[in-house]
Amino acid sequence: MRDFQDICENIGSKAVTHTDKNKSAYVLNSDQSKVFAAAGYEPGDGGQNSTSLTLKVLNELTNFKLDVSYYNSIRVGTNRTPEARLGRDIVRWMEVGDVLHFANIGTVIFVWKGNGIALPLNETAAAAVSNLSAETLLKKARQARGKPSRQTKEISDYKRNASVVAGALARAEDACEMPSCNHSTFLRPDG
Repeated sequence: MRDFQDICENIGSKAVTHTDKNKSAYVLNSDQSKVFAAAGYEPGDGGQNSTSLTLKVLNELTNFKLDVSYYNSIRVGTNRTPEARLGRDIVRWMEVGDVLHFANIGTVIFVWKGNGIALPLNETAAAAVSNLSAETLLKKARQARGKPSRQTKEISDYKRNASVVAGALARAEDACEMPSCNHSTFLRPDG
């Protein structure tokens, strides 16, 4: 299931380590750093000079967001370059072993936990992209190339007893039985 992955511009994934949790700072890998850069965010210098931003969380409660600080860690006394880190809400949300996936669509950054990077668009991701502008979504759609791949589906359905079907239709008097529905008839395959 590549639906959400197809919409994203960049995706980066990494498992939360003991160091991430114990140091209260999630260290981004290079793919994750690309997500933030592509969305237009650069890490601050730490402390009050950190870049503050909000991440949209998928597979959680509706409209769940994480307010994070994004900064380069200055590693005093080493010859190593600073590394990009996240702090604040993400530290409380993550657990050791969680695989965190970051993705961007334009300037919006999404994050979710899971073992795979694919999310079905018609479920969780639909809510995420519903807040994006039509311009952003159409720009991404125009980038799609090639013929769509085919997929095979297996459907399991009930073979209804004809007398039960006829009885249900008679009871409904050819009208929808859902409360407050005004739809009077349905056209069946047999006309």
